[in-house]
Amino acid sequence: MACWHRPSLLYSLLILLQGLSSSLAALVNRTVDDTGSGNAVSYFPNDNSIWKRSNCDNCWLFPDVNRTYGGTYLAATYGPGQRTITLQLRFEGTAIYVFFILANRGSPGTILDTMCDISLDNNSPTRYLHVPNPSAADQFLYDQLVYENSNLENSAHTLNITSHGSDRSYINFDYFIVR
Repeated sequence: MACWHRPSLLYSLLILLQGLSSSLAALVNRTVDDTGSGNAVSYFPNDNSIWKRSNCDNCWLFPDVNRTYGGTYLAATYGPGQRTITLQLRFEGTAIYVFFILANRGSPGTILDTMCDISLDNNSPTRYLHVPNPSAADQFLYDQLVYENSNLENSAHTLNITSHGSDRSYINFDYFIVR
């Protein structure tokens, strides 16, 4: 005669907790600074005369590094006639949130607008535009969300942020968050 026992309450709780821990692990956010992690952040052209780090001594704009993620940022200024500039972010996950530092005021003639095309996995680009507000209280806006997509397959992705053509654009990348 076979004897069947109901699983113990402890065993049932362990199975439930294991399933919850697997589900919760997928919901963890990871922040990647502009300095990147491995090859997560690339920029083109890979030219230090175009892309400047926060320690730049010949730049026109100087955001407060104490208000940036990790105390750093990566910035470039694009104008018509220059080579296209691209910031490329590679990641695996189900969501991405990209944050810039945006400028409102600067010396006369300084490019302050942020205009770029943002394309995920070679799909049609989305246009991002920030027009400076010279009468704003703050010269710079920190932690500004410029792109988000929270409905991705859990796989490898590439996000390209590009300025080109007749744009005049100040791109200042601080960090991105991946889930």
